[in-house]
Amino acid sequence: MKIKKIVKRSKVLYFLLVMTILTAVTSIVTASSAIEHQSNVNYRIDEHLREIVNNQTSNEIISVIIILKEQPAHDISLKVKNEYKKQFEDITEPAKPIYGRIKPIIKSKKGKNISELVGLEQSLLTEKEKAVLGRVGMDIESRTRQMRREILNQTIPAVEGIQAPLIAEIKAKGGNIKYSSKILNAIAADIPISYISELSQDQGVYKIYHDYLLNASLDTSSPAMGANTWWSNGYNGSVMDAAVVDTGIDASHPALGVDYAGVFHINALKYYRSIYADNSTDPDDFMGHGTHVAGIVASNDSRYRGPAYGIDKLINAKAGWKGTDGGGYMLWSDAMQAFDWSIFGNPDDADVISLSFGGGTTSGNSGFEHFLDAIVYDLDIQVVVANGNSGPGSSTVGEPAGAFNILAVGNVDDRKTVSRGDDMIVYSSSRGPTLDGRTKPDISAPGTSIMSANNNWETGPDFISLSGTSMATPQITGSVLLILDYKNFRWQPEAIKALLLNTAEDKGTAGPDNDYGFGYVNLSNTYIHRDDLSTGSIGDLPNGSRFYKGIANNGDRATLVWNRHVTYNGPNYPVSYPGISDLDLLMYNEANGAIVSASTSRLNNVEQVKSNANYGSAILKIDPYGTFPSGITYEEYALAADEQFTNVTPPALGLNVSNQQNITSGGNFILNVTINNSGEINAQDVNASLNLPSGFLIVSGANPQSIGIINPGGYRNASWVIRAPNVVPATLYTLNAYANSNSYGELYSGGGNNTILVLADITPPASVTSLMNISYSRNHINWTWTDPQDTDFAKVEIYINDVYQHDVLKGIKSFNATDLESWTSYTISTRTVDSSGNINTTFISNTASTELPLVRYINGTLFDSISNTGISGGVVSTNTNLSTITNATGFYSFNVTEGNYELTAGLNPTYYTNSSIIVSTIGSFEVMQDIKLEKKPTGIISGTIMNA
Repeated sequence: MKIKKIVKRSKVLYFLLVMTILTAVTSIVTASSAIEHQSNVNYRIDEHLREIVNNQTSNEIISVIIILKEQPAHDISLKVKNEYKKQFEDITEPAKPIYGRIKPIIKSKKGKNISELVGLEQSLLTEKEKAVLGRVGMDIESRTRQMRREILNQTIPAVEGIQAPLIAEIKAKGGNIKYSSKILNAIAADIPISYISELSQDQGVYKIYHDYLLNASLDTSSPAMGANTWWSNGYNGSVMDAAVVDTGIDASHPALGVDYAGVFHINALKYYRSIYADNSTDPDDFMGHGTHVAGIVASNDSRYRGPAYGIDKLINAKAGWKGTDGGGYMLWSDAMQAFDWSIFGNPDDADVISLSFGGGTTSGNSGFEHFLDAIVYDLDIQVVVANGNSGPGSSTVGEPAGAFNILAVGNVDDRKTVSRGDDMIVYSSSRGPTLDGRTKPDISAPGTSIMSANNNWETGPDFISLSGTSMATPQITGSVLLILDYKNFRWQPEAIKALLLNTAEDKGTAGPDNDYGFGYVNLSNTYIHRDDLSTGSIGDLPNGSRFYKGIANNGDRATLVWNRHVTYNGPNYPVSYPGISDLDLLMYNEANGAIVSASTSRLNNVEQVKSNANYGSAILKIDPYGTFPSGITYEEYALAADEQFTNVTPPALGLNVSNQQNITSGGNFILNVTINNSGEINAQDVNASLNLPSGFLIVSGANPQSIGIINPGGYRNASWVIRAPNVVPATLYTLNAYANSNSYGELYSGGGNNTILVLADITPPASVTSLMNISYSRNHINWTWTDPQDTDFAKVEIYINDVYQHDVLKGIKSFNATDLESWTSYTISTRTVDSSGNINTTFISNTASTELPLVRYINGTLFDSISNTGISGGVVSTNTNLSTITNATGFYSFNVTEGNYELTAGLNPTYYTNSSIIVSTIGSFEVMQDIKLEKKPTGIISGTIMNA
């Protein structure tokens, strides 16, 4: 029997997280350099380390962690993982038809009590199929290990080449190298305080941190999570390996089996020997925290069983140690070594790592959080971290739980019952958000009064009860192992995270909150929806969005997860650890394109939407917001839903333009456009439009035309009546048509065209009609007419008395001839011309006269009534007091105005005066009026005058 000091249990009833690495002030060195210049503060030195430097003498030695800018593992891991992608697809291929056969049967049981699913999957599988799945699992685990080894083998020389000059310089300055990490390019060293300022000026250094000391802060819990559903169907973590980075594991405990163990206390012994009460050569647990955590993950006890009780390999990475006060402690530099050894220091590298240590509040940008994010992103190893026990105040998340890629876990009290209805978040569980505003924890799990393995089982009970997020964290670690044991996929951490978060029970405030995170783990629900998951990659704009289509019932959720990169942006300084890419998740109703739900956080790398009704066809859209950080060209993601959603192509509009092959100049023709949607989802709000060459005219048909919705594989038509131009010679034209669709927040466009030959115009237009003069005067005549109806009619040529005048354009329809002679006849002649220059040679004419002059003439001859000879010297008078004397021939003439006149004539004593004659000059320029006079008799008259 081994002898151990029994630790007072009150020491470990809570999670003592005192790691105080403060947030990296900025992720972009150029920005921090500018701040340094303005404030004389060197932000490459962690704030806590600056305080130490300022308060210590320069000749003292201090332990530091140096994070370098250049991170070769990132690009190497991308390349290697891409090379292995096809291999993993081939490995899992035999499992797909097996799961494909039984999945519909299991899914059909969704509406029934979860207990009805127990044993169903195993009963459906044949022995042969079970053997196939077993081989697939082993092949996945083996090939994953091979892939990680290849990443490491390629990374080591690159990292060593970068670190070598700095290591040499550190040694030359009197420093000592404690450890060099390869996945996160970092060096743990003891250096003189006087050297820190100089070291921070090295352009290859990103940040220098103090090597902090960390403190460590099952009866019904596994069934309450729903783990028994997985157990009953043959999933218990087999073939998968987990590492517990903690205070060690009691390998002799009857419920545990430790396969690999290592101790990482080198730096603890050097700096904290005065409070060190552990054994640096023994991986056993002298404090009790690590054994309890390991038991929660993988206890195989029939009563106090861990979720992954059938785990293949349990790895004991003892970086924590017991202090003289009975508490648990850990140095960051020791923890880094433990993580690296857990992955590469033993034959079976860890597939998930559990860490129930941490520190003060965080924004997720400390060096240790970069380290954990790099492990998750570069090696596809899920890291599960306790959220802390500093609640219930806001923003009490403990570092490194603020890391982006890990699973941070809150503590739920399951009230020691299988029923979940009374379970609730514990008062002390740390609350989000992080200091930069992100939702934390990610998920919550039972962590209160958890019965698990006792490191002092030899002298006490085999199982004891402890509480805290330290106990909730391994619940999720075990949950991850159960998922990894499902062999239908090669699981990436983002996929596991998406599945767990989407199937978690939404407790507390509706939707994600800073108490439960994205919910309370529900492994029964996780099991049901384990296939409702998709993975893919997306580029930033303008490469566009990704779409998924499926059924969404009222209350159904969908969760999108992607990881933060820890990367080097190129050979030129300054460089940075990039910010998080921004992806949005939106849900639409395909029937009408209306948005149902949207999650558009600018901070989180998790987005979640929720359906507000039943939708027979819902669309999930993954949308990159803006461009990705420099150096990131695409982002891998995982999308989990409550139903199976299938990756689909967005609307794709194609156009077929049809019309007759040729048309006479000026002729009308019909142009038809057929718009088809070759995408796999509805094209919403489609409209069609034309862009016609100059001279073409739309006679009928709106432009643009509203088409409405076009279903996948469907089509709709639009048509217009078009008038062709008049051309000489014949001309071939291209007619362009376009279609646009405003669908799901995007504009999709398509185009098409066809040609038409417009034949040369050789036909002249018709003649004018109704040619007439409508007014005239003494010196002008105004003619009007009606233009011909020919569409290509252009003008009228005008001739006056056969002399060309000028052209009158279409639509004027009149000509005014001026400067004419009065009382003169003029003939207008017209012929028409079209836009192609064709002339109608037929003249259409009309004759009109100008008006009489103001001066009119009354002319005539004064005759003898008997001899008809002219009377010379006769007097002709008018009633207007005009008079004239006839000439030798008897001719007379009056210049008068227009009017009526009375003429009288006489010649005394020879002739009698005639009676007056009425003459009118109205409407006449000259009036001829002869006058005859009766001659008086001549001779002797004799007689007597009598007096009466």
